[in-house]
Amino acid sequence: MKPIDRREELRRFYFLTFDNATLLHLKSFLLRIVFASCLFSQVPEIFAQSTETVVSETTSHGIPITFESPEDGFVSIVVKDSEGRTVCSLAKAMPVKKGGQSINWHVGTTKHWWTEEQFGKFKNWRKNFGHVPIPDRPWTPVKPGSYTWKGIWRKKFSLSLRGWAYHGSSQPWDVAETDRWGGEHGVPAACAADSERVYLGWTGNEVGKAMIALDPVENGKAIQDPLWSQVGGFSSVQRIAVDNGIVYFVSANTIAAIYAKTGAPHGGPELHKRLSGIWENPSGKPHHINTIEDGFSAADGKLYLTFSDANLIAQLNAVTGMVVKTFSVSSPGAISAVSGKLVYVTSDSSKVLALNPTSGEFKVAVDGLTNTDCLAVDGKGNLCL
Repeated sequence: MKPIDRREELRRFYFLTFDNATLLHLKSFLLRIVFASCLFSQVPEIFAQSTETVVSETTSHGIPITFESPEDGFVSIVVKDSEGRTVCSLAKAMPVKKGGQSINWHVGTTKHWWTEEQFGKFKNWRKNFGHVPIPDRPWTPVKPGSYTWKGIWRKKFSLSLRGWAYHGSSQPWDVAETDRWGGEHGVPAACAADSERVYLGWTGNEVGKAMIALDPVENGKAIQDPLWSQVGGFSSVQRIAVDNGIVYFVSANTIAAIYAKTGAPHGGPELHKRLSGIWENPSGKPHHINTIEDGFSAADGKLYLTFSDANLIAQLNAVTGMVVKTFSVSSPGAISAVSGKLVYVTSDSSKVLALNPTSGEFKVAVDGLTNTDCLAVDGKGNLCL
């Protein structure tokens, strides 16, 4: 077994050609057989083969399609005419054993194929009598010409429950406050962490909770229920930042704060307001974040918001929630505050700048990047892009 790119899954074929064949009184019938071996993550090493077979005009039982199955698995095979149109669906996820296999093609269209007349009758039956048995659907011989068959082989799929899209790995109904995982109308959009917890945020929430806190270790056991869930009702969490035991979060046009340990609200109206309220004079200032590009971070009692459309970084006081300083940067995006003297921020999605918020000086930390959308700094000071 060797790993392959998913884009190359259907790039291995077997070829089996019938030359100078006569079938059902058809002269010079050419049948070219192509077998594609496919796995979703890995493909066995298989070698192409070719064989010539002559079918006499007295053949009445069809043509055998033969191939090698690398392992026990399933095959699906279709037969196409010279113009690439499927004329017969011969096998659909048919189980096969390892080794040589042979499937007989009846040299006709798909068995149980709807005719226009049968389809019309069936629609009338369903309309007048509700559910009725599906009638027999005969097949017809194919026209003279060249035909190709193609197939895919796969292993048996196995399914394992990893969790619920809305509720994580606990049951998908409300039992307790910690059963709620995220917003049921949106998608996971934000993540932040400190030395004790991981905080996740969702967009598009109604009856769920748009933010949860998790213990990433939980004594070696699989993560089950959140430590707490918060931000209910019609809400959205687009960005999260954590500093000194307080979790701050923003949606497209609001900002708020909660305690990291309990999820209870932190601060008064000054930390729970629209983004237009962070400015002393909001006229001409950005009131919304770009939910795809803009970033949010916190360190040493300061919050940092990037506004890529305005080429601006805003530094906020974490107590008052008001802007105390701004920095001009070309299309700032993801941002990670390390301390009061070091903040990393992406610019034009092509480089990372190191900002000293005290002096306002910038230095290029990393250059020559492409489409850099995310940025983080770990506890050892390593920059992660």
